[in-house]
Amino acid sequence: MTDNQLRFATQSQLETPDGQVLGMLTSRFLLASRPAGRFLIWDATFSTPRGELAFGDQEEMGFGARVATPLTEKNGG
Repeated sequence: MTDNQLRFATQSQLETPDGQVLGMLTSRFLLASRPAGRFLIWDATFSTPRGELAFGDQEEMGFGARVATPLTEKNGG
C-alpha cells in the first residue's frame, strides 16, 4: 500500500463442470482512500484460446455489491 492506495491482481481459470478450460479472467484492483470514503476500480479482462467467449442472457446479474441502504438504487444511489 502506497499513497493511501492498495493495488493487486488476480487470475482465474474459467472451466466447464468437467474441467475443460474455456478461458481466463484477469482482474486488476485499485482501492484508494478519498476524503468522502473509499474509491474502487476493478478492471476485468476475459481471454480465451478459442478466440471467442460468449455470455448468454442470464436472470442473475454478473456483479453485485452490498451497500448501505441510503446508497441503493431505490434511494437514488
